[in-house]
Amino acid sequence: MCDYKELLKKYPSDSKLECEDIKEGIRNPLNQDEKKILIYRAILWKINRTINVSNELIERLFSLTNLSFEENEEQVIEVLKYLVNQKGIRLPMASTLMHFLNPNQFPVIDTRAYRAIMLWKNKKEYKFDIQNFSKQENVGKVYKEYVQLCREFYEEEISNREYNIDFFDIDKVLYMMDKKNKTLNGKEKE
Repeated sequence: MCDYKELLKKYPSDSKLECEDIKEGIRNPLNQDEKKILIYRAILWKINRTINVSNELIERLFSLTNLSFEENEEQVIEVLKYLVNQKGIRLPMASTLMHFLNPNQFPVIDTRAYRAIMLWKNKKEYKFDIQNFSKQENVGKVYKEYVQLCREFYEEEISNREYNIDFFDIDKVLYMMDKKNKTLNGKEKE
Protein backbone atom coordinates (compact mmCIF):
# COMPACT_ATOMS: atom_id res chain seq x y z
CA MET A 1 0.00 0.00 0.00
CA CYS A 2 1.24 3.47 -0.87
CA ASP A 3 1.89 5.94 1.96
CA TYR A 4 0.38 9.06 0.41
CA LYS A 5 1.45 11.28 3.27
CA GLU A 6 5.11 10.28 2.74
CA LEU A 7 4.67 10.79 -0.98
CA LEU A 8 3.32 14.30 -0.39
CA LYS A 9 6.26 15.13 1.88
CA LYS A 10 8.57 14.58 -1.10
CA TYR A 11 6.78 17.29 -3.08
CA PRO A 12 9.18 20.27 -3.43
CA SER A 13 8.64 22.61 -0.49
CA ASP A 14 9.22 25.78 -2.53
CA SER A 15 6.48 24.63 -4.91
CA LYS A 16 4.12 24.07 -1.95
CA LEU A 17 4.88 27.54 -0.61
CA GLU A 18 4.27 29.13 -4.02
CA CYS A 19 0.97 27.26 -4.32
CA GLU A 20 -0.15 28.43 -0.85
CA ASP A 21 0.91 31.99 -1.65
CA ILE A 22 -1.13 31.96 -4.87
CA LYS A 23 -4.17 30.51 -3.09
CA GLU A 24 -3.89 33.14 -0.32
CA GLY A 25 -3.68 35.91 -2.91
CA ILE A 26 -6.76 34.63 -4.71
CA ARG A 27 -8.76 34.59 -1.44
CA ASN A 28 -8.22 38.31 -0.91
CA PRO A 29 -9.92 41.04 -2.95
CA LEU A 30 -7.54 42.30 -5.62
CA ASN A 31 -7.39 44.80 -8.43
CA GLN A 32 -7.31 43.58 -12.04
CA ASP A 33 -3.53 43.78 -12.40
CA GLU A 34 -2.93 41.75 -9.24
CA LYS A 35 -5.48 39.16 -10.40
CA LYS A 36 -3.68 38.87 -13.72
CA ILE A 37 -0.31 38.39 -11.99
CA LEU A 38 -1.80 35.63 -9.83
CA ILE A 39 -3.13 33.87 -12.90
CA TYR A 40 0.29 34.05 -14.53
CA ARG A 41 1.91 32.73 -11.36
CA ALA A 42 -0.58 29.84 -11.24
CA ILE A 43 0.18 28.96 -14.86
CA LEU A 44 3.93 29.06 -14.21
CA TRP A 45 3.45 26.93 -11.10
CA LYS A 46 1.49 24.33 -13.06
CA ILE A 47 3.91 24.05 -15.95
CA ASN A 48 6.74 23.94 -13.42
CA ARG A 49 8.79 26.63 -15.10
CA THR A 50 9.83 28.35 -11.93
CA ILE A 51 13.49 28.33 -10.96
CA ASN A 52 15.31 28.39 -7.69
CA VAL A 53 16.52 31.96 -7.33
CA SER A 54 19.52 31.82 -5.02
CA ASN A 55 21.21 34.83 -3.47
CA GLU A 56 24.23 34.14 -5.68
CA LEU A 57 22.05 34.21 -8.81
CA ILE A 58 20.56 37.53 -7.69
CA GLU A 59 23.97 39.05 -6.97
CA ARG A 60 25.51 37.90 -10.25
CA LEU A 61 22.53 38.99 -12.30
CA PHE A 62 22.24 42.41 -10.69
CA SER A 63 25.98 42.97 -11.20
CA LEU A 64 25.07 43.56 -14.88
CA THR A 65 22.70 46.46 -14.17
CA ASN A 66 24.98 49.27 -15.34
CA LEU A 67 27.53 47.38 -17.42
CA SER A 68 28.37 47.78 -21.07
CA PHE A 69 28.62 44.42 -22.85
CA GLU A 70 31.53 45.57 -25.01
CA GLU A 71 33.53 46.99 -22.09
CA ASN A 72 32.80 44.09 -19.71
CA GLU A 73 32.48 41.15 -22.08
CA GLU A 74 34.31 38.66 -19.88
CA GLN A 75 32.15 39.39 -16.83
CA VAL A 76 28.93 39.38 -18.87
CA ILE A 77 29.76 35.99 -20.45
CA GLU A 78 30.69 34.59 -17.04
CA VAL A 79 27.29 35.63 -15.62
CA LEU A 80 25.52 34.33 -18.72
CA LYS A 81 27.21 30.93 -18.38
CA TYR A 82 26.35 30.86 -14.68
CA LEU A 83 22.70 31.57 -15.48
CA VAL A 84 22.35 28.88 -18.15
CA ASN A 85 23.95 26.41 -15.78
CA GLN A 86 20.97 26.83 -13.40
CA LYS A 87 18.08 24.41 -13.60
CA GLY A 88 15.28 25.82 -15.74
CA ILE A 89 17.34 28.57 -17.40
CA ARG A 90 18.53 28.38 -20.97
CA LEU A 91 19.91 31.09 -23.18
CA PRO A 92 16.54 32.74 -24.03
CA MET A 93 15.53 32.96 -20.34
CA ALA A 94 19.00 34.14 -19.28
CA SER A 95 18.99 36.87 -21.92
CA THR A 96 15.47 37.88 -20.86
CA LEU A 97 16.57 38.32 -17.25
CA MET A 98 19.62 40.30 -18.40
CA HIS A 99 17.46 42.39 -20.75
CA PHE A 100 15.13 43.52 -17.97
CA LEU A 101 18.10 44.69 -15.91
CA ASN A 102 19.87 46.49 -18.75
CA PRO A 103 17.73 46.61 -21.92
CA ASN A 104 20.06 48.84 -23.93
CA GLN A 105 22.89 46.34 -23.57
CA PHE A 106 21.27 42.91 -23.60
CA PRO A 107 18.71 42.05 -26.28
CA VAL A 108 16.58 38.96 -25.74
CA ILE A 109 17.64 36.03 -27.88
CA ASP A 110 15.19 33.36 -28.94
CA THR A 111 14.89 31.10 -31.95
CA ARG A 112 12.88 33.61 -33.98
CA ALA A 113 15.08 36.64 -33.31
CA TYR A 114 18.24 34.59 -33.87
CA ARG A 115 16.97 33.17 -37.14
CA ALA A 116 15.94 36.65 -38.34
CA ILE A 117 19.32 38.22 -37.56
CA MET A 118 21.20 35.34 -39.19
CA LEU A 119 19.01 35.61 -42.27
CA TRP A 120 19.72 39.34 -42.43
CA LYS A 121 23.46 38.68 -42.04
CA ASN A 122 23.63 35.92 -44.62
CA LYS A 123 21.08 37.43 -47.02
CA LYS A 124 19.76 33.93 -47.67
CA GLU A 125 17.74 31.24 -45.96
CA TYR A 126 19.29 30.30 -42.65
CA LYS A 127 19.07 26.73 -41.39
CA PHE A 128 18.62 27.05 -37.65
CA ASP A 129 20.87 24.73 -35.62
CA ILE A 130 19.17 24.31 -32.24
CA GLN A 131 21.99 22.07 -30.98
CA ASN A 132 24.62 24.75 -31.52
CA PHE A 133 22.33 27.43 -30.10
CA SER A 134 21.66 25.70 -26.79
CA LYS A 135 24.94 23.93 -25.98
CA GLN A 136 26.41 25.13 -22.68
CA GLU A 137 29.88 25.70 -24.13
CA ASN A 138 28.49 27.79 -27.02
CA VAL A 139 26.24 30.25 -25.17
CA GLY A 140 28.88 32.94 -24.72
CA LYS A 141 29.95 32.82 -28.36
CA VAL A 142 26.37 32.63 -29.68
CA TYR A 143 25.14 35.51 -27.53
CA LYS A 144 28.16 37.71 -28.24
CA GLU A 145 27.69 37.25 -31.99
CA TYR A 146 23.97 37.89 -31.64
CA VAL A 147 24.50 41.15 -29.73
CA GLN A 148 27.09 42.34 -32.26
CA LEU A 149 24.76 41.55 -35.16
CA CYS A 150 21.86 43.29 -33.39
CA ARG A 151 24.00 46.42 -33.07
CA GLU A 152 25.02 46.23 -36.75
CA PHE A 153 21.42 45.66 -37.82
CA TYR A 154 20.23 48.55 -35.68
CA GLU A 155 22.88 50.91 -37.07
CA GLU A 156 22.38 49.92 -40.71
CA GLU A 157 18.64 49.37 -40.86
CA ILE A 158 16.94 51.32 -38.07
CA SER A 159 18.82 54.16 -36.38
CA ASN A 160 19.51 56.17 -39.54
CA ARG A 161 15.88 56.13 -40.55
CA GLU A 162 12.81 57.80 -39.12
CA TYR A 163 11.46 54.73 -37.31
CA ASN A 164 11.87 56.16 -33.81
CA ILE A 165 12.79 52.71 -32.45
CA ASP A 166 15.24 52.35 -29.57
CA PHE A 167 17.86 49.61 -29.42
CA PHE A 168 16.11 47.97 -26.47
CA ASP A 169 13.31 46.96 -28.87
CA ILE A 170 15.61 45.31 -31.42
CA ASP A 171 14.76 41.77 -30.29
CA LYS A 172 11.05 42.48 -30.73
CA VAL A 173 11.64 43.80 -34.25
CA LEU A 174 13.62 40.65 -35.13
CA TYR A 175 11.01 38.38 -33.57
CA MET A 176 8.27 40.00 -35.64
CA MET A 177 10.39 39.89 -38.81
CA ASP A 178 10.73 36.14 -38.43
CA LYS A 179 7.11 35.68 -37.46
CA LYS A 180 6.04 37.62 -40.55
CA ASN A 181 8.11 35.38 -42.82
CA LYS A 182 8.18 31.94 -41.22
CA THR A 183 6.73 29.79 -38.52
CA LEU A 184 9.09 27.82 -36.30
CA ASN A 185 8.65 24.69 -38.40
CA GLY A 186 9.58 26.50 -41.60
CA LYS A 187 6.14 26.72 -43.25
CA GLU A 188 5.37 29.93 -45.05
CA LYS A 189 3.31 32.40 -43.07
CA GLU A 190 0.50 34.38 -44.61
